[in-house]
Amino acid sequence: MTTFIQAINQVLVNVGERATQQLNTPVTRLAAQTVADALEEMSLDHDWQHLRGRVNAVSWANETATLPQIVKLYNVGYQRELGNIEMLPFLHEEEFDSRQLFSSITGHSASYTYDGNNKVRVNPYPTTAPERAKFFFYVTRRIAQPTTLVSVLDLPDHLVPLLVKKASALMATRHTGDPRLAQGFANEYDRMLLRQRTVNQKVPAASTNMYRRGRNKWSGN
Repeated sequence: MTTFIQAINQVLVNVGERATQQLNTPVTRLAAQTVADALEEMSLDHDWQHLRGRVNAVSWANETATLPQIVKLYNVGYQRELGNIEMLPFLHEEEFDSRQLFSSITGHSASYTYDGNNKVRVNPYPTTAPERAKFFFYVTRRIAQPTTLVSVLDLPDHLVPLLVKKASALMATRHTGDPRLAQGFANEYDRMLLRQRTVNQKVPAASTNMYRRGRNKWSGN
């Protein structure tokens, strides 16, 4: 398991700086932000297996379910019976809006659409907590950002070298201003990413990209 500070130090050493135990200089703070930015970018670079899963909505407003921050939505399921999850058909927004909304699941076939901002609309929609808990959303989530220097990265160990190469390329551009050094790290990252894509080729045929880029400002010690 690799911590945030360990990744930061690998990046610092790669660009000719000393390792650190705290973010007490502009260079170390820049390295921390660069690692955070690299994690954000890696979320989009591949459909990482370890990020796929099933989640519940974090909140509901009538037919609209708000999801955690995700990269892709693949399916929406509803548990009509214990152990039996029905996958709901997707409708384009225009077709979804043309249909009458129901607030009772009983006796109606369900469907869903999305608005592209981590929000999914379902019809019929649930009105109670037990009913809402029966809806499942199959997603690829974003890589979680570390909250402290000793936070363990939300990456399997075999993907940490990719992160370090990505962050080193960014750091070389931002700190050293050396385009050849930055390009070298970027090329190594691309080669390593290609190998990972070759190994991990199980990509769903259809998906909905619900990612909205938002720069993460990491500014803690």
